[in-house]
Amino acid sequence: MTTLFFDIGNVLVTFDFSKAMQRLSRDCPHPPEALEPLLRPLITAMEDGRLSDAEFISQARTRIDYRASDDAFAAAYCDIFEENRPMINRVARLADHTPLYLLSNTSGLHLDHLRAAYPVFSHFRGGAFSHLSASSKPDPKIYQDLISLSGCDPARTLYFDDAPANTAAGARHGLHVFTYDWKNHAAFEAELTRLGLA
Repeated sequence: MTTLFFDIGNVLVTFDFSKAMQRLSRDCPHPPEALEPLLRPLITAMEDGRLSDAEFISQARTRIDYRASDDAFAAAYCDIFEENRPMINRVARLADHTPLYLLSNTSGLHLDHLRAAYPVFSHFRGGAFSHLSASSKPDPKIYQDLISLSGCDPARTLYFDDAPANTAAGARHGLHVFTYDWKNHAAFEAELTRLGLA
Protein backbone atom coordinates (compact mmCIF):
# COMPACT_ATOMS: atom_id res chain seq x y z
CA MET A 1 0.00 0.00 0.00
CA THR A 2 1.22 3.51 -0.78
CA THR A 3 -1.55 5.63 0.82
CA LEU A 4 -3.82 5.31 3.86
CA PHE A 5 -7.23 6.93 4.37
CA PHE A 6 -8.60 7.26 7.92
CA ASP A 7 -12.02 8.05 9.27
CA ILE A 8 -11.94 10.23 12.41
CA GLY A 9 -14.80 9.29 14.74
CA ASN A 10 -14.34 5.99 16.57
CA VAL A 11 -11.04 5.52 14.75
CA LEU A 12 -8.66 8.31 15.79
CA VAL A 13 -10.91 9.56 18.57
CA THR A 14 -13.99 8.16 20.24
CA PHE A 15 -17.00 10.40 20.76
CA ASP A 16 -20.07 10.64 22.93
CA PHE A 17 -22.65 13.30 22.06
CA SER A 18 -24.35 12.82 25.42
CA LYS A 19 -21.44 14.66 27.09
CA ALA A 20 -22.19 17.76 25.03
CA MET A 21 -25.90 17.48 25.73
CA GLN A 22 -25.21 17.34 29.47
CA ARG A 23 -23.21 20.58 29.28
CA LEU A 24 -25.67 22.35 26.99
CA SER A 25 -28.60 21.48 29.26
CA ARG A 26 -27.08 23.52 32.09
CA ASP A 27 -27.85 26.71 30.15
CA CYS A 28 -31.20 25.90 28.57
CA PRO A 29 -34.61 24.73 29.80
CA HIS A 30 -34.42 21.25 28.20
CA PRO A 31 -33.13 18.03 29.79
CA PRO A 32 -30.08 16.43 28.15
CA GLU A 33 -32.03 13.59 26.58
CA ALA A 34 -34.27 16.04 24.70
CA LEU A 35 -31.48 18.04 23.12
CA GLU A 36 -30.00 15.74 20.49
CA PRO A 37 -33.37 15.09 18.80
CA LEU A 38 -33.94 18.85 18.72
CA LEU A 39 -30.48 19.55 17.32
CA ARG A 40 -30.01 16.57 14.99
CA PRO A 41 -31.53 18.20 11.85
CA LEU A 42 -29.24 21.21 12.32
CA ILE A 43 -26.20 19.00 12.99
CA THR A 44 -26.87 17.06 9.80
CA ALA A 45 -27.28 20.25 7.81
CA MET A 46 -23.99 21.62 9.15
CA GLU A 47 -22.10 18.39 8.50
CA ASP A 48 -23.49 18.31 4.94
CA GLY A 49 -22.33 21.87 4.31
CA ARG A 50 -25.84 23.33 4.16
CA LEU A 51 -25.27 25.47 7.28
CA SER A 52 -22.10 27.31 8.24
CA ASP A 53 -20.75 26.89 11.75
CA ALA A 54 -22.04 30.35 12.68
CA GLU A 55 -25.49 29.63 11.23
CA PHE A 56 -25.62 26.34 13.13
CA ILE A 57 -24.73 27.97 16.43
CA SER A 58 -27.27 30.76 15.95
CA GLN A 59 -30.10 28.45 14.93
CA ALA A 60 -29.24 25.83 17.54
CA ARG A 61 -29.20 28.39 20.34
CA THR A 62 -32.62 29.62 19.26
CA ARG A 63 -34.03 26.11 18.93
CA ILE A 64 -33.05 25.05 22.46
CA ASP A 65 -33.40 28.48 24.13
CA TYR A 66 -29.71 28.47 25.04
CA ARG A 67 -28.85 31.32 27.41
CA ALA A 68 -25.03 31.41 27.44
CA SER A 69 -22.68 32.80 24.77
CA ASP A 70 -21.80 31.50 21.31
CA ASP A 71 -18.35 30.56 22.61
CA ALA A 72 -19.87 28.64 25.51
CA PHE A 73 -22.17 26.78 23.13
CA ALA A 74 -19.25 25.88 20.83
CA ALA A 75 -17.11 24.68 23.73
CA ALA A 76 -19.92 22.48 25.03
CA TYR A 77 -20.75 21.12 21.57
CA CYS A 78 -17.13 20.11 20.98
CA ASP A 79 -16.75 18.40 24.36
CA ILE A 80 -17.45 14.92 23.03
CA PHE A 81 -14.06 13.44 22.08
CA GLU A 82 -11.41 11.26 23.69
CA GLU A 83 -8.17 10.01 22.15
CA ASN A 84 -7.99 6.45 20.90
CA ARG A 85 -4.44 6.12 22.19
CA PRO A 86 -3.45 2.82 20.49
CA MET A 87 -4.44 4.23 17.08
CA ILE A 88 -2.78 7.57 17.73
CA ASN A 89 0.46 5.83 18.61
CA ARG A 90 0.29 3.76 15.43
CA VAL A 91 -0.47 6.78 13.23
CA ALA A 92 2.64 8.56 14.51
CA ARG A 93 4.72 5.60 13.31
CA LEU A 94 2.91 5.16 10.00
CA ALA A 95 3.37 8.83 9.12
CA ASP A 96 7.13 8.33 8.94
CA HIS A 97 6.83 6.31 5.73
CA THR A 98 3.25 6.46 4.40
CA PRO A 99 1.05 9.34 3.16
CA LEU A 100 -1.99 9.68 5.41
CA TYR A 101 -5.31 11.39 4.63
CA LEU A 102 -8.61 11.90 6.46
CA LEU A 103 -12.08 11.00 5.18
CA SER A 104 -14.79 12.10 7.58
CA ASN A 105 -18.38 13.18 8.01
CA THR A 106 -17.78 16.19 10.21
CA SER A 107 -18.27 19.92 10.62
CA GLY A 108 -15.79 22.75 10.56
CA LEU A 109 -16.61 23.32 14.23
CA HIS A 110 -15.49 19.83 15.22
CA LEU A 111 -12.59 19.67 12.76
CA ASP A 112 -11.08 22.93 14.01
CA HIS A 113 -11.41 21.72 17.60
CA LEU A 114 -9.82 18.36 16.83
CA ARG A 115 -6.87 19.92 15.03
CA ALA A 116 -6.25 22.31 17.90
CA ALA A 117 -6.69 19.72 20.67
CA TYR A 118 -4.96 16.63 19.28
CA PRO A 119 -1.46 16.76 17.76
CA VAL A 120 -2.08 13.51 15.85
CA PHE A 121 -3.89 15.50 13.17
CA SER A 122 -0.62 17.14 12.14
CA HIS A 123 0.42 13.79 10.63
CA PHE A 124 -2.22 13.98 7.91
CA ARG A 125 -1.56 15.64 4.55
CA GLY A 126 -5.17 16.69 4.06
CA GLY A 127 -8.56 15.14 3.69
CA ALA A 128 -12.09 15.21 2.38
CA PHE A 129 -14.72 16.36 4.86
CA SER A 130 -18.46 16.27 4.43
CA HIS A 131 -19.03 19.95 5.23
CA LEU A 132 -16.58 20.94 2.47
CA SER A 133 -17.53 18.26 -0.04
CA ALA A 134 -21.26 18.90 0.51
CA SER A 135 -21.44 15.12 0.54
CA SER A 136 -21.48 12.61 3.39
CA LYS A 137 -20.25 9.03 3.40
CA PRO A 138 -21.35 6.70 1.93
CA ASP A 139 -22.25 9.07 -0.93
CA PRO A 140 -19.76 8.60 -3.82
CA LYS A 141 -18.75 12.26 -4.16
CA ILE A 142 -16.76 12.51 -0.93
CA TYR A 143 -14.69 9.44 -1.91
CA GLN A 144 -14.09 10.86 -5.36
CA ASP A 145 -13.02 14.17 -3.82
CA LEU A 146 -10.36 12.50 -1.68
CA ILE A 147 -9.07 10.25 -4.45
CA SER A 148 -8.65 13.35 -6.60
CA LEU A 149 -7.12 15.44 -3.80
CA SER A 150 -4.61 12.78 -2.77
CA GLY A 151 -3.69 11.69 -6.27
CA CYS A 152 -3.68 8.15 -4.94
CA ASP A 153 -3.97 4.90 -6.86
CA PRO A 154 -7.09 3.34 -5.26
CA ALA A 155 -5.69 -0.13 -5.87
CA ARG A 156 -2.74 0.78 -3.63
CA THR A 157 -4.74 2.64 -0.96
CA LEU A 158 -6.12 1.25 2.30
CA TYR A 159 -9.14 2.88 3.94
CA PHE A 160 -10.14 2.45 7.60
CA ASP A 161 -13.62 3.28 8.89
CA ASP A 162 -15.76 2.01 11.74
CA ALA A 163 -18.98 1.90 9.67
CA PRO A 164 -19.44 -1.10 7.34
CA ALA A 165 -21.57 0.95 4.94
CA ASN A 166 -18.68 3.39 4.52
CA THR A 167 -16.02 0.75 3.95
CA ALA A 168 -18.35 -0.97 1.45
CA ALA A 169 -18.63 2.32 -0.43
CA GLY A 170 -14.84 2.67 -0.37
CA ALA A 171 -14.49 -0.80 -1.86
CA ARG A 172 -16.80 0.23 -4.71
CA HIS A 173 -14.24 2.94 -5.52
CA GLY A 174 -11.48 0.36 -5.76
CA LEU A 175 -9.97 1.00 -2.32
CA HIS A 176 -8.73 -1.77 -0.08
CA VAL A 177 -10.81 -1.43 3.08
CA PHE A 178 -10.82 -2.50 6.72
CA THR A 179 -13.75 -1.99 9.09
CA TYR A 180 -12.19 -0.85 12.34
CA ASP A 181 -13.44 -1.58 15.86
CA TRP A 182 -11.73 0.62 18.44
CA LYS A 183 -12.50 -2.01 21.08
CA ASN A 184 -10.45 -4.55 19.10
CA HIS A 185 -7.44 -2.55 18.00
CA ALA A 186 -5.38 -5.77 17.86
CA ALA A 187 -7.27 -6.78 14.71
CA PHE A 188 -6.11 -3.56 13.03
CA GLU A 189 -2.52 -4.26 14.03
CA ALA A 190 -2.82 -7.77 12.61
CA GLU A 191 -4.07 -6.31 9.31
CA LEU A 192 -1.12 -3.93 9.13
CA THR A 193 1.24 -6.83 9.76
CA ARG A 194 -0.43 -8.87 7.03
CA LEU A 195 0.06 -5.99 4.59
CA GLY A 196 3.66 -5.34 5.66
CA LEU A 197 2.84 -1.94 7.15
CA ALA A 198 3.42 -2.61 10.84
